Amino acid sequence: VWDDESMVKKARKLRQEIDDGIQQYGIVEHTNHGRIYAYEVDGLGNYLLMDDANVPSLLSIPYLGYDYDRTIFVNTKRFLFSKDNPMFHEGKHDGVAYAGIGSPHTKFIASSIWPMAMIMEGLVSNNATHKVVLVEKLLASSAGTGWMHESFNPNNPANFSRPWFCWPDSLFAELVMSLTEACPRPEGGGYSIKGWIDRDNAAHVVRGSVFMKPTLSPTPHPTTPHPTTPMAQPLPQLSLDAAMQVVRGSSDTKPTLSPTPMPQPLTQLSHDDALQAVRGSSDTKPTLSPTPRPTTSMPQPLPQLSLDDAIQL
Repeated sequence: VWDDESMVKKARKLRQEIDDGIQQYGIVEHTNHGRIYAYEVDGLGNYLLMDDANVPSLLSIPYLGYDYDRTIFVNTKRFLFSKDNPMFHEGKHDGVAYAGIGSPHTKFIASSIWPMAMIMEGLVSNNATHKVVLVEKLLASSAGTGWMHESFNPNNPANFSRPWFCWPDSLFAELVMSLTEACPRPEGGGYSIKGWIDRDNAAHVVRGSVFMKPTLSPTPHPTTPHPTTPMAQPLPQLSLDAAMQVVRGSSDTKPTLSPTPMPQPLTQLSHDDALQAVRGSSDTKPTLSPTPRPTTSMPQPLPQLSLDDAIQL
């Protein structure tokens, strides 16, 4: 497929037409937030300003790899986490303050927030502390079920939709891995939202969420950042325990970076040896030890952040 020149030309033409439409119709002036990306437009001057937790979404623009305007996205993100976005909801339960984006699909749960949107908020963030706070809030939002749900009531997370929803479960795993130095494995390098270059058009950068290889370096974004919007620095790669310490530790403690040990190779057995290991010798009998039942600890209280502080992170 990649070598089908006819398909490549059609794809490039479609890509350009879509981007031309976004530039001409998809950017609107908001009274409170300036120029932002619209959620929907009709090309006739009408538009809908909101976001939906489902991906693709406006929040997931950096994750998906669109070559966005940085200043417009900063304005858009500020809009998304404000009361100007009709799908932005807040609530508090058991000492945990929740804030996030919901969806018209789950209006049957009052002020519902989608874990998927909270996860995406973390995936597009370069701040380790912000990521850890979101991880802990997501764990608390599962209401002890051990699963990410489709949506939940921020004032009562036990009121949720879809007891099992593999999409946010998978994204949650990616968020947790993005905090570690060993994802997906030590020799694979760390997590980043980096750039890919169209091999036939080096000037066009396609950006998306990937696991960097040590031999690759991120491709710089071609757009010069707005002078009032500093570029985010690369996220320091922490072990998960160290990342948790960033939030839970005292102000005079500093997490230490420690390499994750590589698993040792398995001993290779012949077929006969393997059978013998299972069957055992005639004068021995394998003993079975009970598997300890895992215990579930209650999440610790979270540091309380204001919404403005959380967005700033």
